[in-house]
Amino acid sequence: MKKPTSITFLGKIAIALFIVSAPLIVLDRYTPLSINNTVVHFILFYLAVTAVPIIIAVYWLGFKTTQSFLAIMFSTLAICFLFAFLRWGGDWKTQTIIYRNNKNPALTIEYRMRGDRFAFGYKRQIVRREKALPFIDWITNIDTSKIDARQWKRTDERVNEMKISGEYVDLPSY
Repeated sequence: MKKPTSITFLGKIAIALFIVSAPLIVLDRYTPLSINNTVVHFILFYLAVTAVPIIIAVYWLGFKTTQSFLAIMFSTLAICFLFAFLRWGGDWKTQTIIYRNNKNPALTIEYRMRGDRFAFGYKRQIVRREKALPFIDWITNIDTSKIDARQWKRTDERVNEMKISGEYVDLPSY
Protein backbone atom coordinates (compact mmCIF):
# COMPACT_ATOMS: atom_id res chain seq x y z
CA MET A 1 0.00 0.00 0.00
CA LYS A 2 1.32 3.40 -0.97
CA LYS A 3 2.02 5.84 1.86
CA PRO A 4 0.21 9.19 1.37
CA THR A 5 2.47 12.12 0.59
CA SER A 6 2.36 15.47 2.32
CA ILE A 7 0.78 17.06 -0.76
CA THR A 8 -2.26 14.77 -0.56
CA PHE A 9 -2.48 15.72 3.11
CA LEU A 10 -2.48 19.36 1.97
CA GLY A 11 -5.21 18.44 -0.49
CA LYS A 12 -7.34 17.18 2.39
CA ILE A 13 -6.65 20.39 4.29
CA ALA A 14 -7.67 22.34 1.17
CA ILE A 15 -10.98 20.47 1.09
CA ALA A 16 -11.61 21.24 4.76
CA LEU A 17 -10.74 24.93 4.31
CA PHE A 18 -13.00 25.13 1.27
CA ILE A 19 -15.88 23.56 3.21
CA VAL A 20 -15.51 26.26 5.88
CA SER A 21 -14.59 29.35 3.84
CA ALA A 22 -16.77 29.06 0.72
CA PRO A 23 -20.11 28.94 2.57
CA LEU A 24 -19.11 31.94 4.70
CA ILE A 25 -18.25 33.97 1.58
CA VAL A 26 -21.54 32.96 -0.08
CA LEU A 27 -23.52 33.78 3.07
CA ASP A 28 -21.76 37.15 3.31
CA ARG A 29 -22.75 37.95 -0.25
CA TYR A 30 -26.35 36.74 -0.33
CA THR A 31 -27.71 36.89 3.23
CA PRO A 32 -27.80 39.45 6.07
CA LEU A 33 -24.67 37.79 7.53
CA SER A 34 -21.81 40.24 7.19
CA ILE A 35 -18.07 39.74 7.63
CA ASN A 36 -17.09 43.13 9.04
CA ASN A 37 -13.31 42.82 8.92
CA THR A 38 -11.51 43.29 5.60
CA VAL A 39 -8.57 41.10 6.56
CA VAL A 40 -10.80 38.20 7.67
CA HIS A 41 -12.90 38.61 4.52
CA PHE A 42 -9.80 38.56 2.31
CA ILE A 43 -8.38 35.46 4.06
CA LEU A 44 -11.67 33.56 3.70
CA PHE A 45 -11.96 34.63 0.06
CA TYR A 46 -8.36 33.59 -0.62
CA LEU A 47 -8.87 30.19 1.05
CA ALA A 48 -12.04 29.52 -0.94
CA VAL A 49 -10.46 30.55 -4.25
CA THR A 50 -7.18 28.71 -3.65
CA ALA A 51 -8.74 25.46 -2.45
CA VAL A 52 -10.50 24.73 -5.75
CA PRO A 53 -7.37 24.67 -7.97
CA ILE A 54 -5.46 22.72 -5.32
CA ILE A 55 -8.20 20.11 -5.14
CA ILE A 56 -8.30 19.86 -8.95
CA ALA A 57 -4.51 19.72 -9.30
CA VAL A 58 -3.95 17.16 -6.55
CA TYR A 59 -6.88 14.80 -7.04
CA TRP A 60 -7.87 15.04 -10.71
CA LEU A 61 -4.68 16.03 -12.50
CA GLY A 62 -2.25 14.25 -10.18
CA PHE A 63 0.12 17.18 -9.62
CA LYS A 64 1.66 16.24 -6.31
CA THR A 65 4.79 18.33 -6.36
CA THR A 66 5.62 21.20 -4.07
CA GLN A 67 6.30 23.44 -7.08
CA SER A 68 2.78 22.99 -8.47
CA PHE A 69 1.31 23.61 -5.04
CA LEU A 70 3.33 26.84 -4.59
CA ALA A 71 2.51 27.98 -8.15
CA ILE A 72 -1.20 27.64 -7.38
CA MET A 73 -0.83 29.43 -4.04
CA PHE A 74 1.02 32.46 -5.45
CA SER A 75 -1.00 32.78 -8.66
CA THR A 76 -4.31 32.78 -6.77
CA LEU A 77 -2.84 35.24 -4.26
CA ALA A 78 -2.01 37.63 -7.10
CA ILE A 79 -5.49 37.22 -8.58
CA CYS A 80 -7.14 37.81 -5.19
CA PHE A 81 -5.08 40.96 -4.55
CA LEU A 82 -5.97 42.32 -7.99
CA PHE A 83 -9.65 41.49 -7.43
CA ALA A 84 -9.57 43.12 -3.98
CA PHE A 85 -7.96 46.27 -5.32
CA LEU A 86 -10.30 46.72 -8.27
CA ARG A 87 -13.59 45.40 -6.96
CA TRP A 88 -14.02 45.69 -3.20
CA GLY A 89 -15.53 48.83 -1.75
CA GLY A 90 -14.64 50.25 1.61
CA ASP A 91 -15.87 48.86 4.89
CA TRP A 92 -19.07 50.10 6.47
CA LYS A 93 -18.12 52.17 9.52
CA THR A 94 -20.46 53.04 12.35
CA GLN A 95 -20.77 56.76 12.84
CA THR A 96 -23.59 56.84 15.40
CA ILE A 97 -25.37 54.19 17.44
CA ILE A 98 -28.88 55.60 17.33
CA TYR A 99 -30.70 52.97 19.42
CA ARG A 100 -29.65 50.15 21.72
CA ASN A 101 -31.94 47.24 22.59
CA ASN A 102 -33.09 47.22 26.23
CA LYS A 103 -32.68 43.44 26.66
CA ASN A 104 -29.70 42.75 24.40
CA PRO A 105 -26.99 45.49 24.34
CA ALA A 106 -25.26 43.76 21.40
CA LEU A 107 -28.31 44.57 19.28
CA THR A 108 -28.15 48.13 17.97
CA ILE A 109 -29.57 50.40 15.30
CA GLU A 110 -26.73 52.30 13.69
CA TYR A 111 -26.03 55.03 11.19
CA ARG A 112 -23.16 53.80 9.03
CA MET A 113 -21.11 55.25 6.20
CA ARG A 114 -18.78 53.81 3.59
CA GLY A 115 -16.32 55.56 1.33
CA ASP A 116 -16.02 53.67 -1.94
CA ARG A 117 -12.75 53.43 -3.80
CA PHE A 118 -12.62 55.24 -7.11
CA ALA A 119 -15.76 57.22 -6.21
CA PHE A 120 -16.39 60.54 -4.54
CA GLY A 121 -18.47 60.90 -1.41
CA TYR A 122 -19.94 58.36 0.95
CA LYS A 123 -22.74 55.83 0.93
CA ARG A 124 -24.99 55.92 3.99
CA GLN A 125 -27.34 53.47 5.67
CA ILE A 126 -29.30 52.91 8.85
CA VAL A 127 -29.26 49.26 9.88
CA ARG A 128 -30.14 46.90 12.69
CA ARG A 129 -26.88 45.23 13.71
CA GLU A 130 -26.50 42.15 15.87
CA LYS A 131 -22.95 41.10 16.68
CA ALA A 132 -22.54 37.34 16.35
CA LEU A 133 -18.73 37.06 16.56
CA PRO A 134 -16.01 39.72 16.69
CA PHE A 135 -15.82 39.65 12.88
CA ILE A 136 -19.35 38.55 11.93
CA ASP A 137 -22.55 40.61 12.22
CA TRP A 138 -26.18 40.07 11.26
CA ILE A 139 -27.22 43.24 9.37
CA THR A 140 -30.75 44.14 8.27
CA ASN A 141 -32.21 47.39 6.98
CA ILE A 142 -34.67 49.06 9.31
CA ASP A 143 -37.19 51.88 9.20
CA THR A 144 -36.56 54.06 12.25
CA SER A 145 -40.05 55.55 12.09
CA LYS A 146 -41.47 52.18 13.19
CA ILE A 147 -39.28 51.67 16.27
CA ASP A 148 -41.02 50.28 19.36
CA ALA A 149 -39.91 52.60 22.18
CA ARG A 150 -40.46 49.85 24.75
CA GLN A 151 -37.78 47.67 23.16
CA TRP A 152 -35.24 50.33 22.19
CA LYS A 153 -33.47 53.08 24.08
CA ARG A 154 -32.40 56.15 22.15
CA THR A 155 -28.66 56.67 22.79
CA ASP A 156 -27.17 58.74 19.93
CA GLU A 157 -23.69 57.46 20.82
CA ARG A 158 -21.10 59.09 18.57
CA VAL A 159 -18.67 56.43 17.41
CA ASN A 160 -17.06 58.12 14.38
CA GLU A 161 -15.18 55.05 13.08
CA MET A 162 -14.37 56.97 9.90
CA LYS A 163 -12.64 59.64 11.98
CA ILE A 164 -14.39 62.52 10.23
CA SER A 165 -13.29 65.74 11.85
CA GLY A 166 -15.76 68.27 13.19
CA GLU A 167 -19.43 67.82 13.97
CA TYR A 168 -21.55 65.70 11.67
CA VAL A 169 -23.59 67.85 9.38
CA ASP A 170 -25.17 65.05 7.38
CA LEU A 171 -26.74 62.92 10.10
CA PRO A 172 -30.07 61.47 9.02
CA SER A 173 -33.19 63.14 10.29
CA TYR A 174 -34.94 60.63 12.52
